[in-house]
Amino acid sequence: MTLLDELNRLRADALALARQVAAVRASGRGMDRAGVVEIVFDADGRPDAVRLRPDWRGAVGVGGLAAAVREAWSAAVLDRLGAWATATADPDPVVEAPADDVAARRRAAREDTNDGPPPAGTNAGTAESALPAALVGAAAGRDPSGRVVAEISGGELTALRFDEGWARVADEVEIGAAVLAALVEAFGVGSVDGATRSVADATADTGRHA
Repeated sequence: MTLLDELNRLRADALALARQVAAVRASGRGMDRAGVVEIVFDADGRPDAVRLRPDWRGAVGVGGLAAAVREAWSAAVLDRLGAWATATADPDPVVEAPADDVAARRRAAREDTNDGPPPAGTNAGTAESALPAALVGAAAGRDPSGRVVAEISGGELTALRFDEGWARVADEVEIGAAVLAALVEAFGVGSVDGATRSVADATADTGRHA
């Protein structure tokens, strides 16, 4: 394989990866089965919008709102996962260079960079600790008014609680904004150990505001 062939292969790989990333960054949208709640994730996979249909009370009622939001969340997660699966299933795999060329390139790369095991005490291998607690453990968040509490565990919206008296009179825009704020706070916690608000604390706050 000539140098030009290798450059063309790398260019094709880069273009394919760019298409995959673009496909995934455009995904992340889901609705509940009744079609009254829509949740949208942003390009980084974080909650970006929560929209309620104006007639949601007639469709699911206040008692069914939490379940509808959780269904919409699950649908948005599945939409994003589906985009990942589609994007990573490359229909046109790039032809690899001969094995001897690959081995030679790897040896040259090691010699150039002098790669070795990371020194003790570095952050290598600790990527999981930098992820939001909502993705690797449990986290909870509330909206600024304290009327909505969301619990997320392992990326799943496991519980949503809110002041039902407020939900009976608030309009759909206000409710959507409050639910989004709770989701964003839960999703944005840096780690399980360093969580700024525990599930129990957030739940207690809602009880005080009810």
